[in-house]
Amino acid sequence: MNALEDDGSAEGFLHSELLVLIDKLGRIRGTYDGTSKAEVDKLIKDIELLKTEIIPIIHP
Repeated sequence: MNALEDDGSAEGFLHSELLVLIDKLGRIRGTYDGTSKAEVDKLIKDIELLKTEIIPIIHP
């Protein structure tokens, strides 16, 4: 899951249709096909669910 340099593209890099949902602790919580309406709808629902999660405070 990375962007590759491509001087020939308008943006200057290539990318895939893969979307990744990452939580506040840096954990991957889901992967989604950005070209699929059903997958994007699921991503939106998963984001709303993730926003309700309580992250425990860990003291060193």
